Amino acid sequence: MTTFEVASSSYNHPYSNPELEDEGEYFFKKAFRTLGKGLKSVAKLAKRFAPILAGKLAAMIPIPGAGLIAGPLARNLTSQLLKEGELEAEQLESELFGNGETELANTEIAHEAALTEFLAAQAAEATTQAEAEAAIASSLPISFRVMGGRLALRPVMPVMAQATGRMTHMMLQRGPNGQQLVRTIPTIHRQTAATLKAIARSGHPINNATAVKALADSAHRVLSNPQRVENVIVRNAHLRQLTARPSSQRPAKTCRCPVCSPSTKYN
Repeated sequence: MTTFEVASSSYNHPYSNPELEDEGEYFFKKAFRTLGKGLKSVAKLAKRFAPILAGKLAAMIPIPGAGLIAGPLARNLTSQLLKEGELEAEQLESELFGNGETELANTEIAHEAALTEFLAAQAAEATTQAEAEAAIASSLPISFRVMGGRLALRPVMPVMAQATGRMTHMMLQRGPNGQQLVRTIPTIHRQTAATLKAIARSGHPINNATAVKALADSAHRVLSNPQRVENVIVRNAHLRQLTARPSSQRPAKTCRCPVCSPSTKYN
């Protein structure tokens, strides 16, 4: 089964409206026919962009207030901790979205995870940078709550918001393909939160420096894998269609996202 066939298969979603399924299906197929080889281009951009983004985020360290307690961990997170966080995030995603990534569990946490994906999709479809950045900023605390780390990670939320803003800005500056990369941010956030939890379990402190380094490394691990980028973007677009009521008019005529309108530019 192809990536498109996996993503476009139907399922019973608590937010769906049976009377509007045909319209939603039309939009989804139209969007991905339009994207076509563009999805491969987005994935290739992601792989090239991954080390640049990670480097820019890591450059935020040392951060005022981090002090000396950051230690070597903030500069070089061990592969074991990164892998542990990645596995935890992927396991949760499997529970929330299904093994085939085409189903949504009927739980509050799953619905909140779907909301972060919807917000990221809104950012990918936005016509202004301010609108896109606001949508992504709204998704950050929800992602931390989904991962069960809201209270433990609360002290680093301000710096995480700052780093996320920088990451979003850099993606948007890469043109229409870069705009589609913001669909990966909820995945990056979930992996970051899981990595920080792994750090805490290892007995190391969570502070501004370790939080930013975890975000940088998580972004690199997600974006440097072209197949994962493709799967994450397809899943995000699919969840966006399932969590929002399609327009009474065919969305292909009114959609302003770069998938349907590759010439969209930011002011």
